[in-house]
Amino acid sequence: MTSLLPETAAPPTDAAPLPDIPLRTEGTPWLKLSLLSPDATVADITAVLDLVRATGIGNLAGQHLESTTLEGGDA
Repeated sequence: MTSLLPETAAPPTDAAPLPDIPLRTEGTPWLKLSLLSPDATVADITAVLDLVRATGIGNLAGQHLESTTLEGGDA
């Protein structure tokens, strides 16, 4: 039986390594999935959690949500 999916090429073996992206830039913790990397420290994860707590529900993930509260009323 013939596959309907196109054949995929193998990734090049001479590809440049990915840059090492720090979890912190200028003292600000980054909220991203790479926190699950083995290089993440407890301090990095704690800093992200503190940032999320300080940011609150009104401004999370870079999107400002006006007049949004936990109760659903006006901010």
